[in-house]
Amino acid sequence: MKYSILILLLSVSVIISTACNSHSDEHMNDHQQTESVDQHNHREHESSNQSENQPLSPDRMAMSDVGNTHVHIEYSAPSVREREIWGELVPFDGIWVTGAHMATSIQFMNDLLLDGNPIPAGKYALFTIPGEEEWTVILNENWNQHLTDEYDPELDVLRFEVTPQENEFTEQLTFVVHGGLETGSVEFMWENVKFSFSVEEQ
Repeated sequence: MKYSILILLLSVSVIISTACNSHSDEHMNDHQQTESVDQHNHREHESSNQSENQPLSPDRMAMSDVGNTHVHIEYSAPSVREREIWGELVPFDGIWVTGAHMATSIQFMNDLLLDGNPIPAGKYALFTIPGEEEWTVILNENWNQHLTDEYDPELDVLRFEVTPQENEFTEQLTFVVHGGLETGSVEFMWENVKFSFSVEEQ
């Protein structure tokens, strides 16, 4: 009799344990599925936010070394976005920030020659005056300004002319600094136009 009762108790214990484990597994699977869905939705939300918050003119940098001097450019890079650029979005014969938002800046730690013109070490705003035949490149002491709102020609430290060239289509405005042991260059490209000027150690 005692043996039968013992067998019965063991059987009931096994049944209860199996039921609990099964319920726990189901609960775990439900939790894992919910967690997976939550993570997926979170990733979608993050991706959506990144797309919505992506600036139309993101901040960019271009840099390289010319001899012992580091040349560093910071700018905002607008895209063409099927717009008419030269003579329309960017008027001819007016001061242009050569980018978007804050003034494009160029910085170097040693005195240099830009297009053969001496320029002291420092950080400058890089403005241009686009023209149909020639462009004027301007370095201005007030590098930290929005567009040309505070542009003062009295603070210009250098002006020189460059000849724009036809270029393969470039959707997003781009600066490139080409380094070298003694001589390098700065190149600008946007839409179907490019220009460049030399950079040399003094």
